[in-house]
Amino acid sequence: MSSDEMLAHLSPSARLVYLALEDADRPLTKQEIADRTYSKTRSVTKGISDLRDVDLIDSQLDLEDNRYRRYSLEKL
Repeated sequence: MSSDEMLAHLSPSARLVYLALEDADRPLTKQEIADRTYSKTRSVTKGISDLRDVDLIDSQLDLEDNRYRRYSLEKL
């Protein structure tokens, strides 16, 4: 199944997170994703969870501030 087909079955918040990360030139924090999509962070958290469930998203600790994680699309 292609990523477009998977996205069609996901929540609107997951699609917004996906599109924000697709347009980003670097991994983003939840707050940066929320700012870019004009969404609340709890919606972004749900979208990230949905994308994680289908292995479309990757996360790593923010090297500058370990309290945060940065998210990017999983390399297919």
